[in-house]
Amino acid sequence: MTTIGTFSPTDVGGFNGSIRTLRLQVKAAIVPVDDAAGVDDAEYLVFFDRERVGEAWRTSRKGEAPRLRVRLRHESFHDQVEATLRPKDKAARLFALDWERAS
Repeated sequence: MTTIGTFSPTDVGGFNGSIRTLRLQVKAAIVPVDDAAGVDDAEYLVFFDRERVGEAWRTSRKGEAPRLRVRLRHESFHDQVEATLRPKDKAARLFALDWERAS
């Protein structure tokens, strides 16, 4: 896995940070969705500036620090990117976005 981003939690349950790759350096936001009803509905939307570029789903249990499965689609990526947002420290003040490259 390669870390491509760092994020901090927001007061409204989302995350703000940045993503940096060889082709891209951008501020990003992961925003909770209020009306995610179905199993396949995204629980979060991912934005680069104001452009929606992906979705995310919580994979952690209640009481645990948030951990998200993130799917990104952007013209700078050759293909869709699958990543995991995970805590970098025990206090969950900083999160890493790790790119999960297909083998």
